[in-house]
Amino acid sequence: DESLALFRLIKSRKMEIGIGAPEILTCNLYDAIQENHPKMVFIDYRESSKLQNIVAQHYCPETNALQANVASLKENLSVYIRLENGDRKVPLNTWLNEKRQTIEWALNLKWKMSCQGQTRKMEDDIAACKDKAINMSYDEVKNS
Repeated sequence: DESLALFRLIKSRKMEIGIGAPEILTCNLYDAIQENHPKMVFIDYRESSKLQNIVAQHYCPETNALQANVASLKENLSVYIRLENGDRKVPLNTWLNEKRQTIEWALNLKWKMSCQGQTRKMEDDIAACKDKAINMSYDEVKNS
């Protein structure tokens, strides 16, 4: 059964599946920000070239951010999963989207997640900002 193989792959938590916001953006991180007052910037990943250019201006002005979309060089690949009930196939992205919450629950993928409300607030703040970046200060962590 193909779906069982996918569940096993997801459960193994290898590569991109292995680490993400639930393991990084925890209450311990927010507590550390409060205790240590670091200068931190959170930015939408799609704006990383802007951040690289700003850093380069100050530390290595002779360089520019280089962004390459290696996926665009690959063949357009359609991946399907065969359903248990016979010959019916659905696109993998559709299947994953429909099963996402069940997979998270069944495999306990968010067991390390803490302070999810604070992370969602930060994501909303980033999305609302024109530059898609925020300076995470001690006071913002303390008051959220």
